[in-house]
Amino acid sequence: MPNLCVAGCSFSDYVKTDKVYGEYLAEILGMNYIHQGAGVGSNWRIWRKVYDHIKQGLITSNDLLIVQYTISERQEFYSRFRDDEEQTMSMPYREPYGDGDIVRYKMDSYKWQKFDQDRQFFKMYQDDHVNIEFAEEQFECHHTMFQHFLLSNNITTIFFKSAYRYDLDLLPEFEQISFQKRDCSDPPYNLSKGDTSHMNQEGHKALSSLLFDHIKLKLPRLVK
Repeated sequence: MPNLCVAGCSFSDYVKTDKVYGEYLAEILGMNYIHQGAGVGSNWRIWRKVYDHIKQGLITSNDLLIVQYTISERQEFYSRFRDDEEQTMSMPYREPYGDGDIVRYKMDSYKWQKFDQDRQFFKMYQDDHVNIEFAEEQFECHHTMFQHFLLSNNITTIFFKSAYRYDLDLLPEFEQISFQKRDCSDPPYNLSKGDTSHMNQEGHKALSSLLFDHIKLKLPRLVK
């Protein structure tokens, strides 16, 4: 059975929901679901996880990948401090790596760090080492290399142009099958009042239906 992998940030993750759009979509398509949405996830994490999955053979040319990019200044770093308690949370913001953790950075994320060293590092990084123009330059460079890597491995990929990232420069092979929907988390599909960054359960279900219709049109070979 082929796989559907969704890689993204909290928009694609289980944020106060029991199922995500990727899981709904995999059921409709009759595919196994590989979940790589992550709270405070970054584009760096997307590139790292997808590369690793392809290298290990977990994603192949038989599968479908959906990439939901997020804002460019997010990052991830290694921390020698391990927080095993974090992994018991429904949406952890760090993941075990070697003897420590990979910690996820976004603006003001220093405020919820458990360890003083992580808190101080994130505050210093935010104050002195974040430049949006440079982050955008990095994004364009790595996004272009990522596309060529996907092409070289013949990975069928839909780049989801969401409100997080709709101004994507795509190679022709991806432009023709990519999907744009900027208002997926607007009322009545937003998670809560004032939150237009995450979807409620009905929003995830509705988005999966839209994606399925898009796949039927653009990639009919994937529809049984």
